[in-house]
Amino acid sequence: MSSMLNQLREVIDNLSGSDIYEFVSSNPGNINITFPTLGGEVFWDTVYCDGWKIQRNTNFGNCRILDSSNNRKAWGNESTIIMPLINIAKKKAEAKNKACQTGNSSQIVPNSLEAKLKEAKSLFDRGIITEDEYQQRRKMLLMS
Repeated sequence: MSSMLNQLREVIDNLSGSDIYEFVSSNPGNINITFPTLGGEVFWDTVYCDGWKIQRNTNFGNCRILDSSNNRKAWGNESTIIMPLINIAKKKAEAKNKACQTGNSSQIVPNSLEAKLKEAKSLFDRGIITEDEYQQRRKMLLMS
């Protein structure tokens, strides 16, 4: 089994299907003609990501990316297929960690205290509730 494929397995949770699609769409490497395959159940090591399959041939080492219908969308070797995906996943993980450390995370958990406070502030800023109502809601949320 390939060490690069194992590295991809370690970071695959940082990738989404849209990341794979963007990579396949902008891949300046080998010219690819979308080609139906049998899905690589034999002779291929596979990493799955949102319906996509990133595969490495166990005999020859060549790599490919298949869509959810098992059509080949990209092909090449580890340095043109797997390594770029590892780099994309690592960059996304670094950006996510940096956002969390600096408090700039754009993801607010619904129904969290932060989300409820922001909603109350938004209602006040839009003039839907008065300042007294805003302060009461804020106090109530912070006490709960």
